[in-house]
Amino acid sequence: MKKEGLDHTDKAIIKELQKNGRESYKNIARKLNISDGTVRLRTEKLIKNGYLKISALINPLYFENSIIAHVGINLKNRAHREIMEEISKIDPVISVQNVTGRYDILVEIYVNSRKDLRKFLVEELSAIKGITSTESFICLEAIDKWI
Repeated sequence: MKKEGLDHTDKAIIKELQKNGRESYKNIARKLNISDGTVRLRTEKLIKNGYLKISALINPLYFENSIIAHVGINLKNRAHREIMEEISKIDPVISVQNVTGRYDILVEIYVNSRKDLRKFLVEELSAIKGITSTESFICLEAIDKWI
């Protein structure tokens, strides 16, 4: 399966799993008019090739004291990949993105408290060499935000 080689059936299976990741292969197969073996094999191949990951999502704003934050980061040099990988290993990190605009990297985090946010910014992130500045944005409210 090539990276750009998703066909109509693969896309339809993904769409069904996005609606409900716990949907049975049998029900998906019935909806798409294909065999459940085809759904199972294609799903396994999509997962193996890195196209698909099935996991539980939570509404992070449901929890009263939790914090979602985005951190814009500027770097001394443009060695994004190594720093991105190092940041991605820190526990509260949801995603690390190489972006255009005023920041070199944008990091999304989910923490349980202000204390955890402080630990991430002051202790963990500042220990990474090559970061020249950061700016944090705390999410106050969101619609349809799942992590």
